[in-house]
Amino acid sequence: MVESAIGGKRCDPESGLSSRSTSRGNRATILVAEDDPALRQFLLSVLETNGYRVLGAESGAEAMEIQAKEAGRIDLLLTDWVMPGIDGLELAHRFRNERPDAEVLLTTGYANLFSADREAPFPVIEKPFTVDSLLAEVGALLADKRQQATVLIADDAPEVRRFFSAVLTSEGYRVLECACGAEAERHIARGGIDLAILDLFMPEGDGLEVIHKLRRRKSRPKILALSGEGDEYLDAAYGLGADLALMKPVPPVTLLNVVRQLLAWDPAQAAVCNEDARIDPDAFV
Repeated sequence: MVESAIGGKRCDPESGLSSRSTSRGNRATILVAEDDPALRQFLLSVLETNGYRVLGAESGAEAMEIQAKEAGRIDLLLTDWVMPGIDGLELAHRFRNERPDAEVLLTTGYANLFSADREAPFPVIEKPFTVDSLLAEVGALLADKRQQATVLIADDAPEVRRFFSAVLTSEGYRVLECACGAEAERHIARGGIDLAILDLFMPEGDGLEVIHKLRRRKSRPKILALSGEGDEYLDAAYGLGADLALMKPVPPVTLLNVVRQLLAWDPAQAAVCNEDARIDPDAFV
């Protein structure tokens, strides 16, 4: 099955490294759903060798269980179209309902499943495919993901949301907006948020409450807390787990510097941390 699916030849996963693939270490997460054990293992090995974080499922049902456990961390679903039980097409639709911002790539050896008159609803790569063609398809689908971080702006002032959104979208960030803490929690629970910009005073759950709840999550976005009310509230945000807390107003240049460096910030890098293991605001201006 591996030979017939991968261009008619048996390959060592290490030989699957391709100059057209993404750079190693990009760590996008790919979920591979394939009922053929040998082919599934081969695909996992090739993708992992090329720097991706990989997860494997032998059925559509198992794939949905993994998606639920991963809480929005899957960037691409690579699934066989024809599988017993939940087939690849049904799985793709369910996956997209849960993760509308994620990518899907279907594989199939049955060309009659789609035609010029019946366009496939998701990108398709036909078997047999080569390692290079697979990596090229995956790389193309994930190219924008590597460049486009998603930022959530939670602020009850519409003019603040519009201002921040305009500044960030002009630099290529994907922006989501909401006006209260409860809605911010729902966005974050769906997954796919890289940075949450939280006003500390909002209705229906303020920023401090959101930060406190996020502290209990195994995986959470970076948190930038904002307030115009005084340093004591910024200190409270730090105490609850914010990565950075700043006073309003925030000029456009400062906002972009903060967002860019905060997204890349590693808490282990002492050079940008003060002695309290907080991010030093002076490092971003």
